[in-house]
Amino acid sequence: MRHENWIRFCFKIVSKSKSENYKHVSVLVRSGRIIAIGYNRNDRRGALKFSFYDSIKDGWHSELDALYKFDPEEVKDAILYTVGINGKNGNIVFGCPCKQCQELLRLYKLKAVYYADRSGKPQKLILEGIN
Repeated sequence: MRHENWIRFCFKIVSKSKSENYKHVSVLVRSGRIIAIGYNRNDRRGALKFSFYDSIKDGWHSELDALYKFDPEEVKDAILYTVGINGKNGNIVFGCPCKQCQELLRLYKLKAVYYADRSGKPQKLILEGIN
């Protein structure tokens, strides 16, 4: 049940994203406490921090926003929750992290990553290097 609660919390705050078309939020949780919240934005480029974001032309992703301040060792026992909505109509969009964000998540070796599917239910991301 706890994963459903964190996904619900994400849906409550996702509208704070500054992006107009699609709004995403990622919440980083360790020991039941929020240690970071990240939002997608169009005004920053992930490639400034990680070269595998070079192909991203549409800004700064919420996963990167939640993680970029941390050293990977600092968050290896944390769980990341991520959701997305259509900024125009508020409908839930498939929240699975993109290919570039999955590369980032491999670097950080988090305890787990959960995203909301199109029905809003949490799904565990199966990714080599993440438990």
